[in-house]
Amino acid sequence: MLLIHYPQPYDTMYDFEVTIILPIYNVAPYIIACLQSIVNQTYQKNIECLLVDDCGTDESMTLATSFVKNYRGSVHFSILRHKRNRGLSAARNTGLQAAKGCYVYFLDSDDELMPDCLTRLTACLSAHHYDFVIGGMQLMGNRTQTSPLTLPHGTALMSNPHIRQAYFQQQWYTMACGKLCKRSFLLSHQLWFKEGLLHEDELWSFQLACTASSMCVVQQSTYLYKVREDSITTHGVAPIKHARAWAEIVTEMVRYSCQHNLLTTDVVQFILDEAYSMWRLFCWVGLDTNDRRTFTLQCRQALSHIPFSLRLRVATSGLRPLIRYANTLMPTCFADSYYRLLQLNKKG
Repeated sequence: MLLIHYPQPYDTMYDFEVTIILPIYNVAPYIIACLQSIVNQTYQKNIECLLVDDCGTDESMTLATSFVKNYRGSVHFSILRHKRNRGLSAARNTGLQAAKGCYVYFLDSDDELMPDCLTRLTACLSAHHYDFVIGGMQLMGNRTQTSPLTLPHGTALMSNPHIRQAYFQQQWYTMACGKLCKRSFLLSHQLWFKEGLLHEDELWSFQLACTASSMCVVQQSTYLYKVREDSITTHGVAPIKHARAWAEIVTEMVRYSCQHNLLTTDVVQFILDEAYSMWRLFCWVGLDTNDRRTFTLQCRQALSHIPFSLRLRVATSGLRPLIRYANTLMPTCFADSYYRLLQLNKKG
């Protein structure tokens, strides 16, 4: 990894409150607007911005390098270069390892920050040094324009069970972007992104929700999320690859929960819900019988590490849970029959 600094001539020390981590890979049409949104921040303190070159094939890095070379302002830019393309998770991890700020902020290089993003998010820190602060999000390029953050503005959750419950109830979003996270908290709990995994934010935010002990909510839009049809998660990826990724996510959720003694009823119910929802989705989006069986077996193998008595307790807590989670209790050979039953139920 190669590190290139672009310090501004009047800066003599770099004591940063915030480090922005910006992975760059094939985003030439968007990168300048993204960088401009960083330097346009109303935030008055020093900002560190780490550009992580993940070896794309377009002119993204040429544009970005020219921008930071010609920039004169208070943002301290550095470029971290990978020797080969390693993916978004690795780029974020590279940035997190090199960051010097008390708090880190993950930004995707095809999105933008609102001008007062960091001002609004850091304002919460005057009351308490939260493990993370989450901001509202404006979606662009999608019919759904509302922010996937439903907790009221100013909400402060000061215990992990409350943070976990809010996440499991989908009151705060999965994306790693849009969150200002305490760097020491991420490092001490080893909250790294799993490399080579599609939908890596699903696993990372689950781990964040199961670990954080304090969070604060800024309901105003702080992040402009551009939904692209050619995004890595929405274009050119076969259903079986998505299915394999989700099977790995379920596996890692179970592993993480077992390792950190998190197998409480609410955690197990969430994992079973994720497995059921993805299993049901992928059974209906073109997986053939062999792929469906492989996906089912992978999930079943992962869920087998959760004690049967705990799965049974969650599954028998009501009629709806019993229908949803029955597949995790019955022998694997009945999975196809259960799938056909659900298909008939859907058609009905």
